[in-house]
Amino acid sequence: MSISIIIPAYNEENEIEKTLKNIPNNVQKIVICNGCNDKTVQIAKKYAQVIETPKKGVSHARNLGVKLAKHDKLIFLDADIKMDEKTIPLILKTNANIGTTKVKANSNHPIDNAVMFLKSQIHCLGFNTGLIFCTKEMFHKVNGFDESMTIHEDGNFLRKCKKQGNFKVLDTHVYNNMRRFRKQGYLKIIYYWIKETLFFSGKDYEAIR
Repeated sequence: MSISIIIPAYNEENEIEKTLKNIPNNVQKIVICNGCNDKTVQIAKKYAQVIETPKKGVSHARNLGVKLAKHDKLIFLDADIKMDEKTIPLILKTNANIGTTKVKANSNHPIDNAVMFLKSQIHCLGFNTGLIFCTKEMFHKVNGFDESMTIHEDGNFLRKCKKQGNFKVLDTHVYNNMRRFRKQGYLKIIYYWIKETLFFSGKDYEAIR
């Protein structure tokens, strides 16, 4: 398939294999291991091209991954996100040069899916789901992801692209891993979203693995 998937990964030994197995074999998969000190690199090498960098930061990792991308269409995917089987075919078919998908929880619990809907409304005006797709031309047009940002860098990238491109939310879903909610609690995470949206501090999530 003429598409490259770029996956930043920081200490994702428990999730990266499931994510990569969910992607068809005939898709270029690039995993950027930024500062990993677990088995993420060894696991990812079984399924994907791997770049190792000591520099932390998801924006740096994504920008680095684009340098290895062979194809014009790009997907930026979080390391613990699973795609619906319709996602890649729809991205290949669409004429949109920037976009995302809908999001569901990786469980059938109604509270989890209600929280995911709330997440998409609070974060970045409804389009932060763990997956962004764009063309290489659009990526370079906005100079990629802002490496000075440690949080909301995906929303910033999408806003820049929307001003110059044809944005679309595709009628398919990705499945968000609920591990952070299980470990930190729903109220704490929702409070964090609202606080960062209204009073941006630039502080990233605590790493949960």
